[in-house]
Amino acid sequence: MTLRARFIAILTVTLPVTVFAQAPGNAIAPPIPTGPPLVAPVEVQPTTWVEGSNITLSEGAALPTQPGYVLSDAVWPGTPIRSGSACNFDQQDGSNGFLPNPASVSIMSGAYFSGRLGPTIPAFNYVLASLRQTWDLGSTMTINGPTPGSWEFVADLTGANIVTNYGNWFAGGAFFLRYNWTESGSFFMPYTQGGVGAVLNDAYKTPWQKAVGQEFEFYLHVEAGVKCFITPNLSLDFEGGLQHISNGGLARRNYGVNAFGGSVGLTYHFGG
Repeated sequence: MTLRARFIAILTVTLPVTVFAQAPGNAIAPPIPTGPPLVAPVEVQPTTWVEGSNITLSEGAALPTQPGYVLSDAVWPGTPIRSGSACNFDQQDGSNGFLPNPASVSIMSGAYFSGRLGPTIPAFNYVLASLRQTWDLGSTMTINGPTPGSWEFVADLTGANIVTNYGNWFAGGAFFLRYNWTESGSFFMPYTQGGVGAVLNDAYKTPWQKAVGQEFEFYLHVEAGVKCFITPNLSLDFEGGLQHISNGGLARRNYGVNAFGGSVGLTYHFGG
């Protein structure tokens, strides 16, 4: 056998053996893919929320589905930009829907005199001074919109000097609900108010009178007044009505005091 024939015979025997030895004994052919082709996911950038700003969506963008998203917050290309807060707390008047800041601060002084309303008592007259802070509660809404005028909540601190022959002083506080009968900006602003509170006093120490029976007494108000604006922020106030002092039957002596009188004072209005 020639040298060439020997070389071909060796290759014929050894090549299949070598290939078979390199393959794993349990090798399985890979599966052929079936079904629709796979699509790589598209990366979505999260929306950046900015207070007082709007959201702009590009053409063809999907509507976000995050909780709290409002369609009116999105500005589509070609539409006017709407001003306002992305959080949708703002009201049409620009407020944020929460309790507003104090609307005014007042200093009042006046005199009240016990009248003939109710049981007869010895005269109970007093001179008082009051410090008040007021919060604007807005107008009453009807089917046709807000009514003229506005409601106010008033916190009052009062101290009084009793000028008749039993007792020397009383002091305490009250809360009022007030209605202003004209809109802001009027030169004259009439109002009515009702209030409830409590006072401490020393008149109960006089045993022969039946008007004031204990140190703690309730203090009720039914009054009307008018604000006369000197400047946009400052008004001269005139007020008068009925004040009632009694203990509501908590003590044996409880004829009570019904006093009529009036006060005058100054009020500073914030943001006038």
